[in-house]
Amino acid sequence: MRNVIKWSIGIGCACAIGLAVGLGVGLSGGSEEGENPIREGGHKIETANGPIIGFEWDSEEKMEGVWANRKHSSVSFKGIPFAAPPIGDLRWKHPKPVESWKDPIEAKNFRSICPQKCHGPAGSCDISEDCLYLNVYVEKRTLPNSNVRENARKVPVAVWFHGGAFAWGSGSSPLYDGKFITERMDMVVVTVNYRLSAFGFLALEMNENERSHANFGFGDQQAAVEWVRQNIGQFGGDADKIMIFGQSAGGVSTALHLLETPGIKSVNIHSNPLAIPVKEHWEGQRQFQQFAELADCYDKADRMACLRDLPMDTIIDQIVPNMPTIHSPRLLLAAMPFSPVIDHVIIKKQPYLKLVAGEYDQSRDVMIGNTEHETEIFIRSIWPNGPINGATYELAVRAIIQNNVTSDEFLKKYPAACKSGASSMSVSVEDCSDALCDALGPIACAAGEGAIETICQKVNSDLPCIGDEGPDERDTFEEPGTEWIFSCPTNQVLQKAGNKPTYRWHFRAPMIADISQVGGFQGIPEPPVSRIPSFKSALLGKMQVESREAGAEEYENCKFMSCHAAELSYIFAIEEQFDCKLFDQIHGEDQKFIECDENNNVLPNGMSSQNMQLLERFMSRYWANFARTGDPMNSEGATYSQEQNEIYAKDGDLPQWDAFNNDLTTLHLGYNTRTPGYDVTNDDNNSLIVPEKNWKKDICEFWDSLEIYANH
Repeated sequence: MRNVIKWSIGIGCACAIGLAVGLGVGLSGGSEEGENPIREGGHKIETANGPIIGFEWDSEEKMEGVWANRKHSSVSFKGIPFAAPPIGDLRWKHPKPVESWKDPIEAKNFRSICPQKCHGPAGSCDISEDCLYLNVYVEKRTLPNSNVRENARKVPVAVWFHGGAFAWGSGSSPLYDGKFITERMDMVVVTVNYRLSAFGFLALEMNENERSHANFGFGDQQAAVEWVRQNIGQFGGDADKIMIFGQSAGGVSTALHLLETPGIKSVNIHSNPLAIPVKEHWEGQRQFQQFAELADCYDKADRMACLRDLPMDTIIDQIVPNMPTIHSPRLLLAAMPFSPVIDHVIIKKQPYLKLVAGEYDQSRDVMIGNTEHETEIFIRSIWPNGPINGATYELAVRAIIQNNVTSDEFLKKYPAACKSGASSMSVSVEDCSDALCDALGPIACAAGEGAIETICQKVNSDLPCIGDEGPDERDTFEEPGTEWIFSCPTNQVLQKAGNKPTYRWHFRAPMIADISQVGGFQGIPEPPVSRIPSFKSALLGKMQVESREAGAEEYENCKFMSCHAAELSYIFAIEEQFDCKLFDQIHGEDQKFIECDENNNVLPNGMSSQNMQLLERFMSRYWANFARTGDPMNSEGATYSQEQNEIYAKDGDLPQWDAFNNDLTTLHLGYNTRTPGYDVTNDDNNSLIVPEKNWKKDICEFWDSLEIYANH
């Protein structure tokens, strides 16, 4: 295994930490079969563009770091090209067909990941603009025999789009490795690379005789879906039963596929921050101007020729990091600086508004969910250096909402934990305005000058706890942040979905592993520097206030909570891929996140290893049933292996999961030590699966009434 690039979680920028890993090794073409027979364990498939060879489990494969080479029943086809390399003149153009080949390609290794910041040693990251590749995982028994291909059974297909703020990540991350779940789900699993950051989501100022002048990364995703439709039958997949699923930025993508992509049967949307809008057209145009100016191309006669001549590393290391985080007064856009934009061709309207209006194919099956503490890591990445006070909390709320009446309602429902008047300090409207402008940057400051002054007048008239002596208001922010950005807009979308049954899940189990401690990876990438902490220092002016010690690392609390992306380890059975005991050996006793039981099984905080694995299997069955029939309780058509059937027989029937539509039924998946009613003395008393009717109904009616989802 070659060096792995990075893990990262989130939806980005000043408000997030992204999730990404790249494995990069070359993909080699073979000779004609007669001259060079297929190696042992190889399986040849004819795609529309040429033959490829995938491989079974190799007992001799050597693993590095904490990774284990456990036996599995899948055949993996890694690094399959689905579009032409978007290099040279094809940079910032929509994907073009890949050239066909005659000699079989040995699809044994992952290919390069798409351009993104490398945080490992020089030369350790296999990054290239030639990155449009996908990976197919299929159970060996599902692969059609060449003699009976037309009559072979077909299984549903799950196409996964990774998260990472549209800025980092790859389909080759070990977190998304499908080889352990194909047997559990009786499905084909496909993971995809797509262009990221400025390479995938810079909106050009004009259309160059292309499909659109923007959303190239989403175009890559659609090209991958079309490749699946045309080729997946050769792998034993059913092109009529394609489920798109993805998390965070991948969840945003999944919702867009529901709205805009033909040929799919269902979607399972993980942790889509529905309250965050996509960029309006004018915001994309402003970002292009800033980008071209930083590249010293804006004044050139041929701007695009100048931009296409830029070296990849210059864009990654010099231009993107120096781009303004905020391009307009809509501060939530800072979560995903380069991301989909309304181009009036592919995306004609805010996706959230289309979803609540039901403007999509209503015959498609829809499932949506999120974790219990989505915004925990975002809030701590905005303010990583310790507690924030009540003034910072209130100022942040008002700056994001930019409407004092609505902000008053928010702060009445979720007031700062400190008591107003607890500090004798004060701040002038002028100092407050300067602080906000410093935090937002000149463009957003100029655009929102009137709003900023109004915000500061309001803050100054009722200033809570400006000093450092009060409680940490980051804890105050997490619950309303998750309700506002994730939970309640999700509920509203499902309530407006029409008569077809829809399904809602809420994940509550803790993270299995602190991904920054996974051996063999360079850890969490450095998040872009947040300007938000300057609220505090600028408000305090020259007053010397002794700061408390720095707060917890972004992921530290996730051992006890269900943070953003917590469900991914369960969906893809990540513990099957590493050797638990190696964590302490590699990272030392300071490594506190990963715990193992006496049998070397991963032991999540507050949950037995047996319950963790049972939850994984329940989720595999729910997800697969939904892809197969549109109902997570209906397994009709599933044909599991004998071994898997025996395991599921021991697990028993799936706990009942009713549709969301009539009584807003939500299925809670897992638990953590902070779950109400958690029994610390006996894990058997903790319910693994809990349905709840009218979950957050009253709370979400409050958020709905504010009308601030997607800044509308």
